[in-house]
Amino acid sequence: MADQVSRWPEQYPGCDGIDLDIENGAGDDPQAGENLVHFLSRLNKLAPDMIVVVPTYGYPQIPAEIDMINAGWDEDGDSTGIIDSIGIMVYDGPTSLDWVEQYTDSDGSIITADVPETAVLVGCKVGLGIFFSRFVTASMLFHSVCDYYRAPSPPVCTTSLLTA
Repeated sequence: MADQVSRWPEQYPGCDGIDLDIENGAGDDPQAGENLVHFLSRLNKLAPDMIVVVPTYGYPQIPAEIDMINAGWDEDGDSTGIIDSIGIMVYDGPTSLDWVEQYTDSDGSIITADVPETAVLVGCKVGLGIFFSRFVTASMLFHSVCDYYRAPSPPVCTTSLLTA
């Protein structure tokens, strides 16, 4: 499958990566995480420029996601190259920021890797007059919320900010 996915950017103009969102059920299978890590390693060898995002809940709870995240970085935050970022799937205003430390400052109990802050994308629901596409970086959300309270009218942030 990694061989097929590695060709997607050629086959589908504009495709530059994948969002590998595994949920309860399949993600609970004890072999799923190991298989996904193998898939990501192979994909990275075949298409190292493809962007890989692994969405996760605020509190880590899907074993396969946990395995992928732990395989993506070491305890010092050094990347293994198989994942570019994680996305925290909490969409209640800026509350996704409350979960960032679960991944960036791991205590080693569930998440053993320390994901760099620059590799953490946070979810944000339409609210506070701010609109974000599915994920934004924690820094972008923090600064936009701060700007909101200083602005005479609510700012609007679009997907063009996702390249910042």
